[in-house]
Amino acid sequence: MPRYDNNGNELFKGESPRTQGGYMYRFTDTKGQRHSIYAESLETLRQKQKQFLSLEQMFQLWLAGKNLQNTGKAYYHTVFTTYIYTFFEDKPVFDIAIADIKTFQVKILNNSDISNERKVEVFQVCQSVFLWAARNGYISEDYTDLFQNRAWTRGRFHKADSQILEILKEEMKTDYVLKPVYISILLKLPAEYVMGLTWQDIDLEKREITINKRVSYYDNPERKICVYSLERPVRVPFNEEIKKVLKDILFPMPERILSVPIDGFYGFIFVSKSGRLLTRKHINNSLRLMALRRDMSELYTWASLSFDNNK
Repeated sequence: MPRYDNNGNELFKGESPRTQGGYMYRFTDTKGQRHSIYAESLETLRQKQKQFLSLEQMFQLWLAGKNLQNTGKAYYHTVFTTYIYTFFEDKPVFDIAIADIKTFQVKILNNSDISNERKVEVFQVCQSVFLWAARNGYISEDYTDLFQNRAWTRGRFHKADSQILEILKEEMKTDYVLKPVYISILLKLPAEYVMGLTWQDIDLEKREITINKRVSYYDNPERKICVYSLERPVRVPFNEEIKKVLKDILFPMPERILSVPIDGFYGFIFVSKSGRLLTRKHINNSLRLMALRRDMSELYTWASLSFDNNK
């Protein structure tokens, strides 16, 4: 529960008013030693804290303000200690420059041993902690500009997006999760149809794709992925240029993983390494990381794939 002083100011973990006036902040450093800081005002107290505050203590202050169960706190603590703390270690917060955080972001982005899902989780924790610290006066407000997704506009895919196509073409060389996004734009097909494609649906010799089913994500009480047959299958023709692109994109997939059947359908193209159909979360995570790597001002999401073909 939040604590407040007699003037209505919220008190963070370790802060307390003194009976003789003023404020006190007590904390334990990374070596287990207890310390106390005194000041006449809460604002001055927090200025003094900056000289002693470690990243671990800033994280604990942030975590104390979140109404979480023990399992939730344990999850955040694991993400923080495994990735963020191991990079910055015992460096005082006021010594962590914006350039240091950018270096950290690049290191995480380029680490192929970390899954896209975990990368996004790491960035979300890092962002939340530093933004909280900036808003509460522990660090400069300049740090808020670093986390550009606060200013991301919601991009929308349409047939005129030649620039985003080029970016996707380059990015999907290392992240195959982006391949259905590229194909969706290229053929101007909604995502629900692209994700339902199986290997049997693509005929490179006839230069056509058969759309005979669609994927529905979590729009049912059981919140599971469903695949529905279309009453009237549609054949989508494509030219020689698109044929070459499709051949280059689809058939160098890591391997033709045996997909997990869904509602009697099997042979899906866009599946994870476990054979399960890629979800909107997989795609959104990859698009978010792409935006970070490319320093993009627009954030494209799964919803963006339902683009307007009339543009």
